[in-house]
Amino acid sequence: MRQTTSILFFARKTTKLKNGKSPIFVRITIDGQRLDISLKRSIDSKFWDSNKRKWKGNSLMTKENNQMNTYLKEIADLCDINKNLSTHSA
Repeated sequence: MRQTTSILFFARKTTKLKNGKSPIFVRITIDGQRLDISLKRSIDSKFWDSNKRKWKGNSLMTKENNQMNTYLKEIADLCDINKNLSTHSA
């Protein structure tokens, strides 16, 4: 029996934290059963690129951008997901 698995990173734009930023979640779906997990990270929603599934910004923010994108890649690797990741902006 084949198992379908997907991982999806998204910024929950409808929820704002005290700092005014949107929390970042990972959604893991296995055979239609899904689980949303907060990554305990937040982002100004204008810096979330839903098409590229990562944090975006100008060159002044490059270090922070690279750190967050590396963090998201590590989570995908831990989940043993070796395909293109999907995102969703809630």
